[in-house]
Amino acid sequence: MILGGEKMNTRLKELRKNILKLTLKEFGKEISLSAGGLGDIESGRTPLQERHIKLISQAFNVNEDWLRNGTEPIFIEKENDIQTLLQKEYGLSELASSIIKSYIELPEEEQKIFEKFVFKVFQEMQGKVEITSQQLVDEENERLRKLKRKAL
Repeated sequence: MILGGEKMNTRLKELRKNILKLTLKEFGKEISLSAGGLGDIESGRTPLQERHIKLISQAFNVNEDWLRNGTEPIFIEKENDIQTLLQKEYGLSELASSIIKSYIELPEEEQKIFEKFVFKVFQEMQGKVEITSQQLVDEENERLRKLKRKAL
């Protein structure tokens, strides 16, 4: 099915150029369109096809209703999707899935700190290392103080 409409192509160009700040080539690559083909759609020479709407929505989390009709929000909120997936797919509790989601959202440096902490906790649980949680906190605080001194 082919969908026309000057406003839809205008929204598409606005999305690509001003919101996502992508070139025709970069955006087109994500939805299997050449830069020229995408340019033709944006200029209104070629109508936007249903399959491209679906691909745009999937590739960039764009709300199809916004692309078709201008109904906001522009983007689909998927903040809890990973958490819901973990709960349903793996039977995790809300707390466990929340911990994993929070870990994923951490900057890489903080992920490493968390991994080190969890590893030491597992070792302690297995009786391989006798260390308290307070020792871990003290150790990490000392490491952070050293990093701050280096930064100054």
